[in-house]
Amino acid sequence: MTKIFISYRRDDSKHAVGRLHAALKPHVKNSKRDIFIDIDNIPNGVDFVEHLESQVSQCDVMLAVIGANWLSIVDPTTGQRRLDDPDDFVRIEVSSALRRGIPVVPVVLDGTPIPRADELPDDLKALSRRNSERIDHESFNADVARLVAGLPKENKASTKQHESNKKSLLSTALKLVAALVFAVALAAIASMGVYNYMAPISLDETSSEPASMSEPFADLVDPNVPGAAPDFSQIEERFAGKVPESEVVDEANKIEHSKAIRRLQSVLKDLKFYDGEIDGEINAGTFMSAELFALEQGLSMPNLFTDSSADVKAFAYEAEKVLVDQNSN
Repeated sequence: MTKIFISYRRDDSKHAVGRLHAALKPHVKNSKRDIFIDIDNIPNGVDFVEHLESQVSQCDVMLAVIGANWLSIVDPTTGQRRLDDPDDFVRIEVSSALRRGIPVVPVVLDGTPIPRADELPDDLKALSRRNSERIDHESFNADVARLVAGLPKENKASTKQHESNKKSLLSTALKLVAALVFAVALAAIASMGVYNYMAPISLDETSSEPASMSEPFADLVDPNVPGAAPDFSQIEERFAGKVPESEVVDEANKIEHSKAIRRLQSVLKDLKFYDGEIDGEINAGTFMSAELFALEQGLSMPNLFTDSSADVKAFAYEAEKVLVDQNSN
């Protein structure tokens, strides 16, 4: 799930950012965890700068919201431009993301130009070379839909760490189960007084037949959240069947892809392209409707049968943008 850091100045874009924050919430699984927006998310008693650095390091993308006064606001106590202060929080946020190689998307409001390199401190000059997104008051919904469709996915470092954590959890849980089985077996043998000879006990974790994926894991996915994956913190409770991790991940991907298809069907139905039942399945009606829509809009369409759920969701966002444009006209 993409984690978003919103960087902005209250004196410059507070109301627009509040509206943007609300619009992004439906596109993440947990808005309090997956969207960081200034001091509202900072616990009491922690070092402000250290906490900002920590949050920036965990995000997959930063939205640097730039309004008309973002570049020029001065500190009334010193008369110095805030952006020239090394301890300015906005400067710390953006420079930290640039330094770490995290994608930074300048989000310019109502025609505000992108700052030039010669207007920025040295540690922010790279911001002027980033592709930007424009959000205007009059076309807000369509602009946000375009912004969401272009957001990058989870960064490789955070994904690799997440996968490592899952593997560690799976390995630990399997070892605990194996140790428990071994202990129970020893207790049973001891209770029967059998001590003369004991054949070696195999603890081969791959020898058991995998359990059905639909039963053990379907209820670990929130059906109301598009693209949701299983809650891996609960998986250790299901190890009696020794389901391989790869099958857990495969099932999560299937569920995510199905939800992406269902989302696309819903949008196409609202656009009057598709009148079939929305059951989350890929069928000829969905495919033909998507082809017709793509042809009319001049868009490239993913293969609904083989492409990833991310590709299908991105295509659905493009369809939603058309729907928003039609409703606004």
